[in-house]
Order: sequence, then structure tokens, then C-alpha cells
Amino acid sequence: MNFMPLFRALLICLCLLTFSPDCRAAEENVPTPIYIAHAGGAVNQQTYTNSLEALEANYARGYRFFEIDFSWTADGELVAIHDWQGAFRGQFSAPEQINVPTEAEFLQLEMNAGLSQLNLEGVLTWAKEKGDAFIVTDVKNDTTKALRKIREDFKEMQTRVIPQVYSYQEYLAVYAMGYREIILTLYRMQINPYEVIEFSRRHAPFAITMPWQVAQSGLANALHQNNTPVYAHTVNDIELFDSLRKMGVKGIYTDDLFQ
Repeated sequence: MNFMPLFRALLICLCLLTFSPDCRAAEENVPTPIYIAHAGGAVNQQTYTNSLEALEANYARGYRFFEIDFSWTADGELVAIHDWQGAFRGQFSAPEQINVPTEAEFLQLEMNAGLSQLNLEGVLTWAKEKGDAFIVTDVKNDTTKALRKIREDFKEMQTRVIPQVYSYQEYLAVYAMGYREIILTLYRMQINPYEVIEFSRRHAPFAITMPWQVAQSGLANALHQNNTPVYAHTVNDIELFDSLRKMGVKGIYTDDLFQ
């Protein structure tokens, strides 16, 4: 991907920001971390497990923010799995005739390597019991529907959830539900740096997340100048992280990097 047009546009944005008011919200209830455990973090050298063991192991290491993948089951429930193709077949011994299981079927399956799968309630209950753990959602489809479900079915746990949304429209819809610490992630968006920076200035998101290659284009620094925390994913190399921090990145989604 050629990032030069993006870089040129960002030079102009940085000039404009010099004369722009700081519209960051004064109230910040949740601290922005340095490290977010990607898919629960690695466990036993395995990634993308979203398992109970991954949560427990990485909580013990010091992580307090955990990005979890959620997918919809055949009966309309949410469970912690990246997808029903490669992740499902690679992590479970499931009958071939099951393409997308029900929630009950999913929970009854045997997960490889002695790991334990979780549904939405299991993930949120775990976070609530820890008391200082937060779940960053990565819902593969119908994000607003999923966050509405959390608000309606698990309202007492809503404060443990940091929604990750994939468009400006989703951000506004989720904000209207009562969520306040919201992450806008850019990997599904056509990135227009003017729009991203103006949106961050007007709405003061909890953070903006982007692929680390995009962060290197100058967008992270422009957002940093606007007092918007920036995260890059997925970063497992300390030297890369050090270079990204010099470019305005606050923190990273990582499988196993923690210091």
C-alpha cells in the first residue's frame, strides 16, 4: 500500500490542528493502558484462543485490558471465537456437519490443548470477578446488535466493556446506547485522514486503533497532537513498538509483549 498521499494530507492536517480547539472530554473514567491482550493474549505459545486459560495467564502477567473476538452462534448468542472457519476447525474437535453451532453445542465441544471456551456471559463474569479487568470487544458481525445485547442482558457488567466499533455511524449509535469509552478501529474503513482527525476532535473517542503500518504513515502523530490516544495492532516486537511510540502511538494490541 502506498502511504505517501496519506502522509501529504497529514502534513496539512497537522497545520490545521495548530489552530483547532482541544475538544477532548474532560471526564475520563477508565485509564488508557499501554498493552491490550490480543484475543485474550497468547497461552502456551498459542494465539487467537480467546480462552479462559489465556485470560487467566495474561491477567497474572499484568494485563488488565483484553481484546476478545466474539462470533454469533446458530441460535443468536455470542461466544468467544474469532470465526467459524479456520479458528473453529483448528481449535475444536467438531463434527463435520456442524458449520455454526448453537451456544449449547459450542460449550459442549472439546477445545484442543486442554483449553476452555467461553460464551459472552463467561467472559463478562470473569471480568467482573477480577474487578479491574476490561473487555475490548471485537464482534465480527452486527456490532451494534451485540452491544445492545450486552446493555440489555448484562447491564451490571456494561462498565467492564469497551466497545470497538468499525465506522463513524457505529460509534454514534453505540454512544447513544450509553457507552462512553469507545474505541474506533480503522482496519475496515477507507481512511481519510481529514475525516479521522476531525471526528476525533469533535467526539473525543477513548482511543483510535489502526494497523501499525498505517500508524507509520503519520496519522498516529496527527491524532496524538490532537490528544487522542492511538493504538496499533498487532505488535509483538519491542523494537517496532519503540519506533511506533516515537510516531505518536500510545499502546498496542499484542499477543505476548508485556513489560
